[in-house]
Amino acid sequence: MVRRGSLISRPDHLPSPGTAFDRLTVQVNTTTVATFTNLNAANGYVQQSFDVSQFAGQTVTLKFTGVEDASLQTSFVVDDTALNAS
Repeated sequence: MVRRGSLISRPDHLPSPGTAFDRLTVQVNTTTVATFTNLNAANGYVQQSFDVSQFAGQTVTLKFTGVEDASLQTSFVVDDTALNAS
């Protein structure tokens, strides 16, 4: 049974403290299970995880969507994704 999803991310830009201009959304089928923004900026890669237990036993589509505004760039680097049973 799949219970957790995870990814390694590196959002590397924080244009303005307290303002989320850019975002990375993680969806399972059509349900948003996680959202990360430029406010999650970090030096280096960070492991993120999210609950996907509601999809146990199903065949699913995992979708990542990045959206940025027109001003400053945020690079959402996604690596090493996994859906884990635990």
